[in-house]
Amino acid sequence: MPPSSAENLTEFTSVVGARLATVVSDSLKTPVGIDVVGKRLLVGDRADGRIHVFDIADPGFAHLGAISTGATELLGITVGPDQRIWFVDRATARVCRLDMAAESALAAERDVVAARSGDTLTFVYTNASTTSASPLLKIRWTSDRTGRSTPWSTLPEPVTIAAGASARVAVVVPTLDTLSVTRCEIIEMLDKDVMGLQATTVVVPAGLRRAVVQDERIGTFDIREAVALTSRMDYVTITSDVFVSVADDLRALKTMLWNSGSFGEISAVDEAVLMSLLDRNVDVFLIADDPLALRLESPMSGA
Repeated sequence: MPPSSAENLTEFTSVVGARLATVVSDSLKTPVGIDVVGKRLLVGDRADGRIHVFDIADPGFAHLGAISTGATELLGITVGPDQRIWFVDRATARVCRLDMAAESALAAERDVVAARSGDTLTFVYTNASTTSASPLLKIRWTSDRTGRSTPWSTLPEPVTIAAGASARVAVVVPTLDTLSVTRCEIIEMLDKDVMGLQATTVVVPAGLRRAVVQDERIGTFDIREAVALTSRMDYVTITSDVFVSVADDLRALKTMLWNSGSFGEISAVDEAVLMSLLDRNVDVFLIADDPLALRLESPMSGA
């Protein structure tokens, strides 16, 4: 018969060589629901609808405090991949999530940037807590061309952010593949295997001279493979949303192939960027599924 908590237990016919260690014997009245995140043990208490937090790194499992859920009949709790606490209130037949009134945040100052080795990328960490924070921040770089990533590395300079304040986090661009878009990921490590806040900046080589802009919604052929079969070298493939964000900063650009798929997919913003490139004497080649539309409908068909 299930216990009063109505949670079924796994039954074992025999246990050999096991020892039970009591780690918490006070602070709880009717414990129900448990989860472990990093060095924190979370245990729900149906008696008061609170979730108690213990430090499992402490030999005495120090009680750090309790979180009120407002649940009438707290049942199960878990911490999701979003680092929020989820729980069940059996009395009201609801699944609830605890959201902070104010949440810390980590964001890129620019989502896309044209940069060279030695340039600095900026991220902003906002500390919404009532105490100062010294987050452990790690970064890695991933090449779009090869899909390979560097190992996670800790920032050389520690960052301390006052309560309710924000701080700029500087990341120096290392030597990167100049024939690839690269993604700089920054992440807060809460514990050895527990990841917290994260942000990404897309880095386009500032000295880019030749680009293939991938804009087709439904792929009909691999434009990168087609270019690779020619004698034309040093083309960097970029998605159109990334390209239009940094087109004005790519002052060394000389040639661009814009693969639009269906020609009607070129937006007003895309067209404005294309016209700007033509004004800069960049060689622009449009690739479309419908050559007739390309020849007759485009205001740039004579360019």
